[in-house]
Amino acid sequence: MTIDTMPISLKRADAAWLTFAGRLLLASIFIVSGLRKIGDMDGVAAYMTHNGVPMASLLLLPAIVLELGSGLLLAAGFMTRWIAVVLLVWTMVLAVIFHPFWAADPKAYGLQLNLFLFHLGTAGGLLYIFAFGAGRFSIDHHRAGR
Repeated sequence: MTIDTMPISLKRADAAWLTFAGRLLLASIFIVSGLRKIGDMDGVAAYMTHNGVPMASLLLLPAIVLELGSGLLLAAGFMTRWIAVVLLVWTMVLAVIFHPFWAADPKAYGLQLNLFLFHLGTAGGLLYIFAFGAGRFSIDHHRAGR
């Protein structure tokens, strides 16, 4: 039996679980990133400064709050479409600032290109969430009374 030949109720259950799992996997990127920044604030601030971020020490706390808070909201499925847009913009800004493969030396080119593409892929997943919402296993779905 393929997903195309499954009874509709089973299809819906699978889609709900798959949507939930996908949302959790995307959210984990931001949650882990926020937690790692907390664990090495001096190192992260130095890395930010090295990449041309002004006032890195002052901007680090809002970055942590944005990543950790938005990641948790995305995982819970609360205000999901808005959170997806915020994280999509954040992800693209980070890709340009921290992974400018077009300006990398030949030794770093491949790594920077891969990291930039990882950010694009993450942005694609967030765009998908923006387009289709959080799914059945979410606070948004529950609040809508469905």
